Amino acid sequence: MPPARASLVPALVALGSLAASCGHTGDVAPLDAKTCTTIGCGLEGVEIAFTYREAGTYIFEVTVDGEKTTCRASLPLEPRFSNACDRIDVVLGLIGSALPAEQQSIQNLNVKTTTAEVVHVRATRDGVLLGDKTIRLSYKVTPGPNGPDCEPKECKSATATFP
Repeated sequence: MPPARASLVPALVALGSLAASCGHTGDVAPLDAKTCTTIGCGLEGVEIAFTYREAGTYIFEVTVDGEKTTCRASLPLEPRFSNACDRIDVVLGLIGSALPAEQQSIQNLNVKTTTAEVVHVRATRDGVLLGDKTIRLSYKVTPGPNGPDCEPKECKSATATFP
């Protein structure tokens, strides 16, 4: 046997012994066996689309299922990451904090809900009203990523524009 192959033999024997000691015999699950993964729905929830680029202080008041959340941000953005909202299930997009001020924006609200029927958004910049809108949500339902026999069985998302 050539020297390179001879040095592999002990390693392969050791690997086979290790597999056997772990209870693995090299058998493969039958093709008809159902395996569910931990893959989730990804971007599930509500996205409210907008983009603001003007310098100033922005305040967004978001009401979902009777609970009010306030999000605050200023352009130009501070060079740090944090949620601008006072609840973690509502996220205001702060885009480009490491970029020059003219390339920065405040963009979209993402609300982690799949059950709310209505979202109300009121936004101001430097105290001037940008919009005040009640949005009736219509969810798109798609099959779950793991097939019909695994959770999640379906994924729900809704999109809307503001103002």
